[in-house]
Amino acid sequence: KALSSLAGDTAVAELRYAGLKLVSALLPYVAGEDKDSTDRLSEVLLSALTSEHKLKATKKLNANLLHCTSVAGIVVVYDYLSEEQQEVAGEAIAAHFMKTVKICTTARSTAKQAHKHHAAELSYNLTVALLLVRGKAFMDTVFTQDVLSSFFNLIQWRIDPKTSVEKGDEQSWDAAISNCLLILSLLLWRPDDILRKADVNLKTLAATSLMVARPGKAPRKAIDLKAALTRISDGNDASAALSAKRILGRIF
Repeated sequence: KALSSLAGDTAVAELRYAGLKLVSALLPYVAGEDKDSTDRLSEVLLSALTSEHKLKATKKLNANLLHCTSVAGIVVVYDYLSEEQQEVAGEAIAAHFMKTVKICTTARSTAKQAHKHHAAELSYNLTVALLLVRGKAFMDTVFTQDVLSSFFNLIQWRIDPKTSVEKGDEQSWDAAISNCLLILSLLLWRPDDILRKADVNLKTLAATSLMVARPGKAPRKAIDLKAALTRISDGNDASAALSAKRILGRIF
């Protein structure tokens, strides 16, 4: 209870951050030894991830960094959680991924720029966590049509010629995109009957589009999905290129 308060409820951002780092540091020592303790500690991290508690964002510390720390801890012990807790965590992480994509692609106000710091690292950690969900019995409750569309939206945003990111964030963004492509290439290449049961519509996904917000200007349409995937497939990142080719062959 004390750890939960420190990590999720206090109004002092520095204390919350310290609490989350402490919980994340403890997890490797309890994982596999005591499932109940592992589940309880992961609940602290999930509580921080899903909290609506507001904090004043700065370049050094904002909600993204707190959430990034939470997800990094969950990744360490995900396979050691109970199946029920794995599903809860997977759904929470998928929801947060969609939220992060929306903030990055549609936030129109320049005043919200401080809220975007650490978004690249957070997106990478979220996609790593979602890779762990693939193959679980409950994965179709996590990888919904909306989540798959968000994967594609992030790809379109990153690959769009007019998108610019900070130099120090490029590696994390590119790694997050590579993870999105890998997940999609695995999920979409399943039998049609399985996809129908999972309510995944390939034609709808192929038509995915993205309107990118511009501060002080009207939104513009980002690069279309087929062009984005083709551009990746012709690139130098072998893993991303091969995944993109598999997706192109499945939905176009």
